[in-house]
Amino acid sequence: MKRSALSFIKFFIGWPLSLLAFFYIYQLLRPEISNISQHLTRVNLPLLGISVLCFMLYYLLRAYAWQCIVKALGHDIPLHQTFFLYTYSELKRYIPGNIWSFLSRTVLYTKRGVEKKSIVNALLIEAELVVVCCIVIALFCSTFLLGTVLSVPYAGLTRTVLIVLTILGLVVYIFQSELIEKFSLHRLGFLRPLFSHFSWKENFRIVAWSIASYIFFGLGYFFSIISVITLSPQLIILVTALSVFSLLVGYLSFLTPTGLGVREGMLLLGLAKFTSLPLASFATIFARIILIITEVIAIGLSYLLYHAKHIEKLSAWVGNHRHSMLVIAAMTVFTMYFTTVNFLRFDHYYTGRFDLGNMAQTVWNTKHGNFFAMTDANGTEQISRLAFHADFLLILLTPFYFLWEDPRMLLLIQTVVVAFGAWYLFKIAQHVLKHDGLAAILSISFLLNPSLQRAVIYDFHAVVLATTFLLAAFYHLLKKQYMRFALFAVLAGITKEQVWLILAFFGGIIAFIQKKYLFGIAFFAVCAAVFYTLIWHAIPNAYGSKHFALSYFSESTEDPTQLIAESISNPAAAWDLVIEKERISYLKKLLVPVGYLPLLTPHWLVFALPDLTINMLSQKGELHQIYYQYTAIITPFLFIASLYAVGLLRKYSGQNASYIIGLYLLFTAFYSAYYYGPLPGAKESNLAMFTKPLPEKSIVDQSLATIPEDAKVSATNNLGSHLSHRKFIYTIPYGIDSADYVAFLLSDPTIQARATETQALLTNLAARSDLRLVAREGNFLLFQRR
Repeated sequence: MKRSALSFIKFFIGWPLSLLAFFYIYQLLRPEISNISQHLTRVNLPLLGISVLCFMLYYLLRAYAWQCIVKALGHDIPLHQTFFLYTYSELKRYIPGNIWSFLSRTVLYTKRGVEKKSIVNALLIEAELVVVCCIVIALFCSTFLLGTVLSVPYAGLTRTVLIVLTILGLVVYIFQSELIEKFSLHRLGFLRPLFSHFSWKENFRIVAWSIASYIFFGLGYFFSIISVITLSPQLIILVTALSVFSLLVGYLSFLTPTGLGVREGMLLLGLAKFTSLPLASFATIFARIILIITEVIAIGLSYLLYHAKHIEKLSAWVGNHRHSMLVIAAMTVFTMYFTTVNFLRFDHYYTGRFDLGNMAQTVWNTKHGNFFAMTDANGTEQISRLAFHADFLLILLTPFYFLWEDPRMLLLIQTVVVAFGAWYLFKIAQHVLKHDGLAAILSISFLLNPSLQRAVIYDFHAVVLATTFLLAAFYHLLKKQYMRFALFAVLAGITKEQVWLILAFFGGIIAFIQKKYLFGIAFFAVCAAVFYTLIWHAIPNAYGSKHFALSYFSESTEDPTQLIAESISNPAAAWDLVIEKERISYLKKLLVPVGYLPLLTPHWLVFALPDLTINMLSQKGELHQIYYQYTAIITPFLFIASLYAVGLLRKYSGQNASYIIGLYLLFTAFYSAYYYGPLPGAKESNLAMFTKPLPEKSIVDQSLATIPEDAKVSATNNLGSHLSHRKFIYTIPYGIDSADYVAFLLSDPTIQARATETQALLTNLAARSDLRLVAREGNFLLFQRR
């Protein structure tokens, strides 16, 4: 009777409160209805799809966390059944008062033999998790909430206190059983229902999965919002945390059904700082609608899985391979994001002839019978690509142009191949560490590595694919699968000439560690001979003089032998270069993402030593920065050294140290991703392709499409990748007198750096009788020879 009365009160108080909140939001929306309808017609479907995927992962991971709780209480129910029972019971949340979803879950689980006492305990633990995990994530918007939204005095101090209290609370929550035992808190019988009595490992696992689920919830809100209104991608962390905080506020308002109105009001309060109130109101309601639609889809999917044949075997397989599935999911997210980024960079002319255009032209020429050829980057003649690099892998990429003849095909291949590096690192770590959790963490750290991500973004370079090929070769070498090892070793070797020297070192492992003396020595000799031939003879002969890269070290050096001799004879000069502040910073940015662990196993860094030496001694600044492709050969060995260092730490500190090591690796990975990486929310994020689209894009696209394929074109660098599918493409100021078309996009940084010269050149071109201006829009100009 009391329960009925309470439900009656909640119903007649809860719904009016929600309706009142929505009425207020509607009043904000009403003046902008016509403007909002336009936003609805321009929904960004890819971003909306990502939001639905994030919400789906939220529901799945919450169900998985619930399964972990129930399993820890002694009831092992398969994941596919848990997914259905959990999502189905959550429907009752739309009745005011959270009690209804709890009652529904109690009834459903009681029918499957779970005691009511266990269910009540599980529900209390889940409620605690909602509060604890949401507070942890909400810390990332605490500065904004305290200082900007609420204007709390001493906001910085208050935030520090909150962070300390939250960390202490989280530690206490995870180690609660051990603390109860140590301080005999079990005597406090009235508090017994609030404690889980799980081991710290079980608590840690449940908390980790719960935090992951709420992160996806926040990401789902962020992508839903930016699919209909414009927000800077830089706000991803803030809006994600703010969305999770609004979830917590809605959860605690137990009178309203699913926090309806309360959650939207809290989120609206934050979003209003970045956009107009009507648009913020519209975006919050739109995101909530997408969440509800996704929940309906999740229920339908869970129902199908619940009744599908052989689902038990599949569920068991997923449960037994959950770390593999986690790595595959991370690889998928990596591929989707960086493919989107690279395609947008191409579409908005952020890629260039250097170097996507050079690579694309070489592949295009090879496909059309002009084998491994390109236009001289410093002139107008057609030369062999070998004059610059022995990246013969471009020849093997030619068949892909029969599927899609577009420079973006190279960008797609690069992203997919690099993502697969995480899988090979996972397999290596499994083999060496015999610990799937640490192997998965190392793989995720690999995908978060700033130098790897920046190499993927910075156009296309065959050597970036060597990161994965070297990891694959190392894995198959460990497994003594020598044919597969040789295949990936050759693939790595044909990405760039100096990789052959690194491959020669593998011969030492084969000969002296695996005792395959003949094969190891022969492999070493062949790789060393190929390296020598390419560096000392093939590339200089194709270039017509000394190796072009020698100028990075000394203008007077005539051959690599002289360069090596000078470095050995004058070690003091080399040391003075190495200890320069910029180069020390470069080393720091390489080592911080892996927590300096490679220093514990430096013998594995021998493989990275050739490229590391080249980068550290070079006078070309780009080589000792992490923003380009020059770390591609170093990265795999940093992680190989790291995983062996992890094995060393586990050997001397015990198996329980695995959790601490894993947390340390995740911390350093996320720390470096924030400080050095290009992702949204990072301090040095690369988001121009999202935030600064090319205003003249449609005109530029149309104008370039009119240029015949057989025409010679001289263009600024940022147009070069779009014009690379032809026999002759020159970079301004080269080739203007012999080109059929001359194209300028004045937003090119190299052009802007020479503004006076460029203006003089444009004045001269406009005065010439043999050229006429055929297109002009904003920063874009196109001249055609008469």
